[in-house]
Amino acid sequence: MEKPSEVTSEQSNREMAEGIALANGFELFQHYSERQSAKFLKTSLTTLQRVRISGKIAYLQISDRRFRYFGQHLAEYLINQTICPKPQNTVSNSENIGSPIKVEAPTGVVPGMTVEQDKRDAAASALRILNKPASS
Repeated sequence: MEKPSEVTSEQSNREMAEGIALANGFELFQHYSERQSAKFLKTSLTTLQRVRISGKIAYLQISDRRFRYFGQHLAEYLINQTICPKPQNTVSNSENIGSPIKVEAPTGVVPGMTVEQDKRDAAASALRILNKPASS
């Protein structure tokens, strides 16, 4: 048995699909050509083909090169493309500008734990690292 929230969500999607179909002039259980579907979605045929190839819209494949869409497919696609804006913070945006308060990256060694080389040892080490290897 389904949970009440799932039933409500399913009913809500069905009602939304019916409203979208009514507003855009198509029937949910009728199928349409790619050209008709693109017109209903207010997009180009090429864009609809790209959307189909990317798997973002359901379709019927009639033959190798013929595709059809039920009105339900078009409505579901439009529902899935709906973006709900994030709620705005009540905090002023001017307070959020700039970098955060000084945050230091953690170091691998506690300061003061490494022994400092004297200048002569540091120079010798640098020369060993930077000089070309001796030919054998």
